[in-house]
Amino acid sequence: MSDLTADLSTDTGESECCFDEASGMFWLKSNEEEWISLKESALRRELKARGLRDKAHPQEGEMINPIDGKIRDIEQAKRVEFACALAGYRAGVHEVAGHRLLVTRIPRLIKSKKGDWPLIAKVLSGMFCGTDETESGCVDIDQRDRILGWLQHLVNSLYSGRVTRGLCLCLAGEPDCGKTFFAMMLREITGGRVAKPYDFMIGRDDFNRELFEAPLLLIDDENADTRIESRKAFGAQIKKIVANADVKLRGMHRDGIVINPTWRLVILVNLEAERLIVLPPVDNDIRDKLLMVKAYRRPRPASDASEDERACWPMPMPTRNEDERMAFWNAIRAELPAFLHFLLEEYSAPSSVLGGRWFVQDWQHPEILRELQQFSPHVRLWQLIHRSEVVFRQLISGENEPLNYKDLDEWSGTADALEKLLKGPDSKLGMDEKREIPKPNWLGQQLKSAEKHWGSNVVRFTRTGKSRTYTLKKHPELAQ
Repeated sequence: MSDLTADLSTDTGESECCFDEASGMFWLKSNEEEWISLKESALRRELKARGLRDKAHPQEGEMINPIDGKIRDIEQAKRVEFACALAGYRAGVHEVAGHRLLVTRIPRLIKSKKGDWPLIAKVLSGMFCGTDETESGCVDIDQRDRILGWLQHLVNSLYSGRVTRGLCLCLAGEPDCGKTFFAMMLREITGGRVAKPYDFMIGRDDFNRELFEAPLLLIDDENADTRIESRKAFGAQIKKIVANADVKLRGMHRDGIVINPTWRLVILVNLEAERLIVLPPVDNDIRDKLLMVKAYRRPRPASDASEDERACWPMPMPTRNEDERMAFWNAIRAELPAFLHFLLEEYSAPSSVLGGRWFVQDWQHPEILRELQQFSPHVRLWQLIHRSEVVFRQLISGENEPLNYKDLDEWSGTADALEKLLKGPDSKLGMDEKREIPKPNWLGQQLKSAEKHWGSNVVRFTRTGKSRTYTLKKHPELAQ
């Protein structure tokens, strides 16, 4: 058998074997969707099976045998810096941000097929359509187009092999509303790979290689840190995942390399206040990176409802025990090819949803945004200002007279002066509350955030020469 049978290349000249300098492993192309890793000893057996000799012919001028020669050629000419699965890329060799990488496999995407998907339609309408009570009355909210537009952008990217970024999807809802079930659908739609990035995002873990293999990054209330420092760090990482094209991949015992994956960050959280404050403060820097939707839960059927109605709550099929839940999941999976065909070939999102840098416009459900804003640092500062009972009061009693105060509608001064008032002996704040106010620079930052949030009718900032003056107007209702 000729040595040419071991050329390890396709008809188009594409290499079928690469050497990963990071791990010292060889990778052999198995098919269009996957490469397999081999130790050198396994590669030798493969080359021998393809007809190469493992002994040199010195009389013919051979210095090393053909198998060693082929391995040497692969190590030198077919070397890649890193080999891994990489979300959004076809299997094969790619030049990414100046690095030569081997993408070893692609997600097992579902083959789309025209058809009907009635159960999925009922899940979407049950979760994303609802009625909210507002000061002006009840309002019907339909979020389906926002979800479908966001999902269409993602599946178009994965099925076309085009690398994209998209908004962070925050899904907040009551227990048993279907959040986790919806995440299972997303995992199935995106090829079955999901990664948990929370520890890396808040600095608990220095390594993130497994994140690059999954297009779906999922956070689900796990070991959440509600301290404001962690919330801010979390927000900074959300901005990087959504907005930055290149991210540094850090593997254990390896130098980091910069890669651009297709990622979608999904955060599942309950609506209770103590759960919502896992999310970062929604300021102007992060607001346009968030699609924040509410997951509604259908009302529980009345006691006089039919057995079928009670059995199908809250999903469109019974889920009372493991067998029923498995039957429901299998029915949903059977509809996914038709649902994907709808997204890929039929759906057209309305103009009210489309736009912005990430295909669909950012949006935040009013109830979730209102709850979150109660826990923003500038809101907390405003609460402390009113609780102190010294900022909007002026001492007017004279010498040798009982203390007498006059209520004020506004206060003006510097951040240093405000800090002295809040931490001074006349302040009604406790020691723990005073410790929440670290320094004047922090006060200035939060007052500027308050001005952006509420407007100049609450806080106004002026600069005169070297002096920075803040004018605060009394609004006790904002401190509730």
